[in-house]
Amino acid sequence: MKTLAEIKKIRSGQIAHNEHLMSISSFDFSPESLQQSLAKSVRAHLDSGGLASGACKMITEVADKLIFDSIQKALKQVGEPPVPWTFILMGSEGRQEQTLKTDQDSAIIY
Repeated sequence: MKTLAEIKKIRSGQIAHNEHLMSISSFDFSPESLQQSLAKSVRAHLDSGGLASGACKMITEVADKLIFDSIQKALKQVGEPPVPWTFILMGSEGRQEQTLKTDQDSAIIY
């Protein structure tokens, strides 16, 4: 399994993101407060002249962190699965086009 840093290196078109949001543990906030913090960061990005594509990448990076942290927490609780596997992201998150209100298209392949 790749680390979050390795995933970020793979992603193209890196943007400056809100360091506070990316440095927190995903489980330090309720979903509502995390969404509010992210919405404020996106608004500040757009208000300062940032592009919508940059805002989508910012949202995707936070979503990637939430998913990565959730997988790590699950593996810590139940241990490694008995077969090789991978978790893939499709749709808007896979394309780094996620918005604040979106569905989630993902799969586990084993």
